[in-house]
Amino acid sequence: MLRLWTIMEAHQCKLRNKTKIAFLYPVRVNEKTCKCINSNPHDIILHLTMAFLECQDKESILLAYNCDYHYVLLDIKL
Repeated sequence: MLRLWTIMEAHQCKLRNKTKIAFLYPVRVNEKTCKCINSNPHDIILHLTMAFLECQDKESILLAYNCDYHYVLLDIKL
């Protein structure tokens, strides 16, 4: 459900020309990937590095982070 919300909010921001907000996809950045459960730590570091480099002109990056069976919305101010 949260994946869909993230995609829809990103789409709505694009339609409304709100270009100062970026979204990180919660499937790529979550508790399991950050703890390297079923994932390669190099991959997540590379993904985050590329995401932050691509979002240098943004004011904030939103991430719906899955932590221990509940979600936290992180607003990363740049």
